[in-house]
Amino acid sequence: MNETNTVDDSCVQPIQELNVGEALELAIFLQQQNRHTEAGNLYCRILELSPDHADALHYLGITKYFQGDKKKGMELIEYALSIAPDYLQAHNNLGNMYLQQRQYEKAEACYRKVLEINPEFKTAHNNLGVALKESGRIVEAVDVLLKAIQLNPYSAMHYQNLGNVFRQKNELGNAMDVYLEELAKRPFTPDTYRLLSVSLKTCGEDERAVQILRKLLEFDPDNPLALHTLSAYTGDNTPARADDEYVRETFDRFAGSFDSVLKSLDYNAPFLVEKAFRDISGMSHSLAMLDAGCGTGLCGPLLRPWVGRLTGVDLSGRMLERARERQVYDELIEAELTAFLNQSATVFDVIVSADVLCYFGDLSPALAASGKALNPGGYLIFTAEKLDAEKEIGYQLNAHGRYSHCQSHIEHSLAEAGLTVIRLESAILRLESGKPVAGFLAMAQKPAN
Repeated sequence: MNETNTVDDSCVQPIQELNVGEALELAIFLQQQNRHTEAGNLYCRILELSPDHADALHYLGITKYFQGDKKKGMELIEYALSIAPDYLQAHNNLGNMYLQQRQYEKAEACYRKVLEINPEFKTAHNNLGVALKESGRIVEAVDVLLKAIQLNPYSAMHYQNLGNVFRQKNELGNAMDVYLEELAKRPFTPDTYRLLSVSLKTCGEDERAVQILRKLLEFDPDNPLALHTLSAYTGDNTPARADDEYVRETFDRFAGSFDSVLKSLDYNAPFLVEKAFRDISGMSHSLAMLDAGCGTGLCGPLLRPWVGRLTGVDLSGRMLERARERQVYDELIEAELTAFLNQSATVFDVIVSADVLCYFGDLSPALAASGKALNPGGYLIFTAEKLDAEKEIGYQLNAHGRYSHCQSHIEHSLAEAGLTVIRLESAILRLESGKPVAGFLAMAQKPAN
């Protein structure tokens, strides 16, 4: 039997019993086991003995960054580079940090520095390609990623990134060819199956898109993205709402580009919600408001001037990181929305929800929980995607993975929740493939007594 990669606490010796090299090796091992506090303590002890130890500075920087102190982490790596200017991994990791923070020019500079020192550094070619893609320099990204593949034709990750660039160029044929080549090298890659399936669906190859999802589910039968997408494509086994893991994974992936993508789609839902809120006459600026499904916090700056306390809740931790950067929320909570509302000890004067209920099919549980969490006389304001054709169940899961709702279902669910409809009107929520997405703007009130 293989030994497990764990370290017994008794093995973490005082640094006096280890030389610096042994202490560094142990600290790196602890870091790899996600024992960041212990690793950080060891790096600090090393730096007490050797303040200019570039490796310890570099790895402590990584530890600090992933513990949430991003500024300090990056400063430590920059200090390591001032001591060891040709430290390739430090340049590359600093570039990754800039990339994660969407500072694409700085990320590019780091990766180009790596390649200046060592033009054969394969990972830097791949990372540079991603940075160029994210900054919109698609042609350059293709060239750089092709170079990465030339240097390492067996790295499936390089193929996936190149396929993603082709998708962004809307060259879906090329993207699918690259994804297939990746799967030939790394057959069990869930994300590539998903991307290939979406590309096939977009090209109208519905049957092949479904086949790819079924293939994925053969070796990953509980994959939440595949299960939800298969239901969306086939209309079979439609869930009453999107699975938590589907929502969390979808938006964790989407967090980095969420704002820029929605800006390109003339995203209107936050402005609709804000206008509806401001139309309520006689509202006090001391109100407690919940931004339900706050995402990256697009509603926050619009609503902050008009309320006394603003709370945000979302299922995606990555989206909440972006919302936190706006510095407009009094509190941000990572939780599933309906469960949070049902368990919340706090009651709200206003609950707003922009483009969130499109991940719920049956609206009754979420709206009932909203009614429960409102103060008497409080308001619920939300948007939903519009389904013109009447359905017996009142909603439909569409191929893009979101639900649309009949007006009658919204009205019935609000009535069941004990909420009075103040407004329920048609609205354009955003553009999709250049076409307007029809929806509803709804406002309801909890009776005052």
